[in-house]
Amino acid sequence: MIVWPRDSELLLDLDSAQAVQDFVARLSLFEGLFGAYRIRIWASRRKGTHAWIRAGYCFSPERRIALQAALGSDWKREMLGIRRLASGISNPSLLFKPVRSNEPLHSDYLTEPE
Repeated sequence: MIVWPRDSELLLDLDSAQAVQDFVARLSLFEGLFGAYRIRIWASRRKGTHAWIRAGYCFSPERRIALQAALGSDWKREMLGIRRLASGISNPSLLFKPVRSNEPLHSDYLTEPE
């Protein structure tokens, strides 16, 4: 399933245990500045971890990419996102979430780009 962010959501690609530790360490500052009402974490299809955050603010695509990078998301993914944004792709952030037969689908994930 493809996960697209709403205006108040961030999507992080955490490719290592160190990236997850960095994310956890930085999350309290993020929560203090922007509020984090919901956080969901799941294993990515190949390696690493994906994180979804719903915040108390709306973010432009540029700010979303900056905050995702600041929270520890894969630097190459975020740099390519900036390039895609400059190329006219209005919402370059997305993640893939494996659908397991025993895992319910949450409406929070079933968003589409505007």
